[in-house]
Amino acid sequence: MMPPIPEDAHFFAVYRAQMQAANRLIWQLRERPIHYAVFIEALCAQQHNEGYLRLEPKKLASDLGIDPELVLDALRTLQTMGILIPHRDGWGVCDKLAINPHLAWKGRPDIRNLRIRSARPIGEASPLASDMPNVILMRDCIVPRPKA
Repeated sequence: MMPPIPEDAHFFAVYRAQMQAANRLIWQLRERPIHYAVFIEALCAQQHNEGYLRLEPKKLASDLGIDPELVLDALRTLQTMGILIPHRDGWGVCDKLAINPHLAWKGRPDIRNLRIRSARPIGEASPLASDMPNVILMRDCIVPRPKA
């Protein structure tokens, strides 16, 4: 087992069990390419140590070449799914939304630990929920080379 991340370290992490739950939910949608694009942009637009989105829906729509209403609809749908959550101090342009800290976090672990107390995991109390720990060890991601 690897040692824990020091409390003063800053990191970006995506938690596997929650990502799988989010993927299952998004995959069921009719407009999944739009939802995935908005979801990925949201992951990248997290405010450090806060989680709220610094994302301009109109600019994102322009960058993706789609109607701004589709971006806003995707944000609302992601919020309904629990992938995005309300954030009282968030950025007004994005309707004060944040990434669910159970799913992903950018910043200090101790601040995330405070944020997860007030957020529900994606798929909680549903068949999509996982009892597996939200930890991926790097050694599990490395595929061994075949022996010559």
